[in-house]
Amino acid sequence: MTSAVTEQAALAATPRIALLYAARALRGFGDGFAIIILPAYMTALGYDPIAVGIVATSSLLGTALLTLAVGMIAPRFDLRTLLLWGAGLIVATGLAFPAVENLALIVVVAFIGSINPSSGDLGMLVPLEHAMLARSATDQQRTPLFARYSLIGALTMAAGSLAASAPDALVSAGVVQLTAFKSMFYLYAALGLASAVLYRALPHARAEEQRHAPLGPSRRTVYKLAALDQLTGLYNRRSGEQRLAQEISRAQRHVRPLTVLLMDLDGLKQINDRHGHAAGDMALKGFAVRLQRAIRGSDLAVRLGGDEFMAILPECRSEEVRHVLARVEGLEFDINDEKIRPQFSRGWTDYKPGESPQELLDRADQALYANKRAGKQNHPAMAHTQVPHPVM
Repeated sequence: MTSAVTEQAALAATPRIALLYAARALRGFGDGFAIIILPAYMTALGYDPIAVGIVATSSLLGTALLTLAVGMIAPRFDLRTLLLWGAGLIVATGLAFPAVENLALIVVVAFIGSINPSSGDLGMLVPLEHAMLARSATDQQRTPLFARYSLIGALTMAAGSLAASAPDALVSAGVVQLTAFKSMFYLYAALGLASAVLYRALPHARAEEQRHAPLGPSRRTVYKLAALDQLTGLYNRRSGEQRLAQEISRAQRHVRPLTVLLMDLDGLKQINDRHGHAAGDMALKGFAVRLQRAIRGSDLAVRLGGDEFMAILPECRSEEVRHVLARVEGLEFDINDEKIRPQFSRGWTDYKPGESPQELLDRADQALYANKRAGKQNHPAMAHTQVPHPVM
């Protein structure tokens, strides 16, 4: 099922990838000749190498700042829209350079525009295309996908560098040199316009969106496992605390009784020391089974951790807890031909209107330890003890 969904997603993304590859090819070709034409154009205008260096520096600085800015705002905007803006910048750059001959204006156009004298793949469109490509492929497909993207960029830039000789051919045909250079900038603008057409065919997408594999039929199982204690199968502390808050809200809203019962399995350390942790786990699981059977369907049995357990008893008053405790009593199992009869301490209390879940638990905890101290004074940890009165 998962593989079928993945294959369908890959097929749906294939046209998108092709569009991005085509746009990369157009940009690569344009960048390939533009980085050569720009200094030659300035030389034809009569500027010296220092002026050419100033323009190159301005271009690199502007490209770096623009790329950084796009990286900061991209997560909040539609990728397709940003790509279209980038293509528009290419068009504007190609139209602006032939229209200016003053050095200061050329520096400004170089700083704002999309042409830079680097042979690498720089510019604001690169991270945007990367983000769009990453959304179009599975984890296994991304490495070859980006490898092809880089290869297309390198090959088309090489082809563009060869095309930089076109002005010489135009001059040989009788075209004025400056006009020949300007025609190349117009070609650069045309490539930006063609890229915009390709970008327009892409779907809307945001860089911050992440695809999550659907849980499908396993969602219920995953959620249930996250709520349960691994050893005993009872609900864990977090689930128990959430349920307690819900039951307190219900009891307060409908003015109904609610009791919390806390229990400690006595002598667990002695069982572990004498018979091993497997025996201790058996005692915990046996007690959990007995507790789960002793409560009603509307109640909740929770393992708080270690040897501590809790039962949340809606619609139950403290005097009715004895019935639950009577059904829990009597746990017995054999270890190495020896009968083990673990005992447990207990403490419980009613909910008082207005108190928080923690305040209710604190009062039940005080009752538990008061009964535990009383039990230790009169009974060994493994002996049967009578049920003490609740501490209110």
